[in-house]
Amino acid sequence: SPDFSMIAYEFIKGEVKNSIINKSNMLKFLVDNLICKYVEIDTNGWGRLSTPSVTWKEYLQTLKEESHILLNGFLHFKFPNIDEFIDKIINEIAIFNENKKPHLLHGDLGFYNVIFCDDVISGIIDPMPIYGLPIYDLVFAFLSTIDGLEELYILKIMDYLDFNSSFTTE
Repeated sequence: SPDFSMIAYEFIKGEVKNSIINKSNMLKFLVDNLICKYVEIDTNGWGRLSTPSVTWKEYLQTLKEESHILLNGFLHFKFPNIDEFIDKIINEIAIFNENKKPHLLHGDLGFYNVIFCDDVISGIIDPMPIYGLPIYDLVFAFLSTIDGLEELYILKIMDYLDFNSSFTTE
């Protein structure tokens, strides 16, 4: 539909894989064939299409608050300073991106939404479109499986998105 509230696509032959053979290659594929093709969209909102936020920072704060409800304090038990850490990241993202315009994103680019046919990606399903920055879908895909979370190769993959050195391993 014109407002992206409903998206229809043809049947995609294949299956979802329970384990990723090479996460780095998969992320690079998603960047090269999907994320780098996102275009800016003329809108004044950020985040969910149905209830857009005024800024990208506001949307990220909303996600943080929702995760508190879903995780019911689990992260606070294991990581007592998690709020300060997440707030710092959100603030740095907001400063770095304050002059950027939103793109129409997949919004749910987890590996569980990637369809394979004979070990080749044949499609990506179940979008939850949002207005945002392409890095969102890359990080979402990276975090959607625990494979490789201890490695920081996502910083290398981010280079494909033409981000500058504001992201470091520190």
